[in-house]
Amino acid sequence: MSSTTFSIVIPTYNAAATLSAALDSILRQRCEDVEVIVVDGASKDDTVNIARSYRELSVTVISEPDRGIYDAMNKGIAQARGDLIGVLGADDRYKPDALSLVREARQRSTADIYAGRASLVESTGKSTERLDEEFGVGSLVSGIPFNHNAMFASSEAYKKIGPYSLKYQICADAQWVHRAVKAGATCSRIDRVLVEFGMGGKSSTDATRIMNETFQTIIENFPFLSLDEAEHIFRTVRGWSDGAQISSILALNSNDKLFLHSVADALLGRLRNSLRPQQQNIRLTTDGLIQRVRRAFSASC
Repeated sequence: MSSTTFSIVIPTYNAAATLSAALDSILRQRCEDVEVIVVDGASKDDTVNIARSYRELSVTVISEPDRGIYDAMNKGIAQARGDLIGVLGADDRYKPDALSLVREARQRSTADIYAGRASLVESTGKSTERLDEEFGVGSLVSGIPFNHNAMFASSEAYKKIGPYSLKYQICADAQWVHRAVKAGATCSRIDRVLVEFGMGGKSSTDATRIMNETFQTIIENFPFLSLDEAEHIFRTVRGWSDGAQISSILALNSNDKLFLHSVADALLGRLRNSLRPQQQNIRLTTDGLIQRVRRAFSASC
């Protein structure tokens, strides 16, 4: 396989205070086969001048009014020429070996998506590694399985899955991954931190909108669910609820095989994450859990 080329899309708006750190983190990759596409929403500060000052990088700058961050991402992806496309927030930074780890993963196996881990960095500087989940049908009821900015998708995957939906202001990345799962996309996981994700953006601080959009993405996957049911399922698979209504929700919709498998997979992932290291060899399978669901409700799916 020839050397992997990268396109990094950075959506910006009034990001002069943080953009240099993001661009510096790309410079530290020491990767010649990388282009940077800064898509700016007509900033009123020095964002555009900062982006254009990085002559050591191959930087394309688009600056014009847009319809939000996902509109900016779509514009950048449409311009991208790399084999793999990553999205980096203006207040995020790649770890020094991020792109080389992705390139090595692609040399080992071909996939539609490569996803690493992320450190979540608070304004105080405190960082916590994100607890990721498996890429699969479980994510259809549990949100996005990995940090979006630690994801690199092939140009072919974006052509196949399509652009980010402008219906969502915060969760279009999760909805895109859900579409990828349903389309049968493949994902190679990289068990290393690739990105330091700044927690000061709208996608981290607007908790009410985050939750509302998360529930809407679940309903988009399973339109027979009510808002309350989607919320209860999400909170249960996240471990934030005792799941008192799960049995009745599953019983009402036991003929939908994808739905049953999604809930079972998500619950199974939660159980695996809660096991102590010495318990990791316990045999846990989605099919086994589905059989229990079938027996419990005497239903055929």
